[in-house]
Amino acid sequence: DCFMQVYQMVVLGEADSSELANTGVTQWKVDLISGVVQQSAPPQAENLDVVRVMLIFVSFVIGVSLMNLFLAMLCLTYELNHEKAHLSFMRSRTKLVLDQ
Repeated sequence: DCFMQVYQMVVLGEADSSELANTGVTQWKVDLISGVVQQSAPPQAENLDVVRVMLIFVSFVIGVSLMNLFLAMLCLTYELNHEKAHLSFMRSRTKLVLDQ
């Protein structure tokens, strides 16, 4: 159950803090003597604020990490193609000189 909640949060982007803090489930109580079924409010989580702060922090860190990876790949690709561009320019220049 915990794995599926984390999977939904990270992969699908569906984050519900009450579900992560286990406060989204309503409680049902049955009085065995009278047979009355009562619905009670879900218990208030003590660490709901901690869960929210951790959710914000983790999503920020993941976003920054992914952006850093993107920029690193962009710089590496630019550097490789910059070297190839200079070589290609010189090759086409010599070809023009030799053709004349």
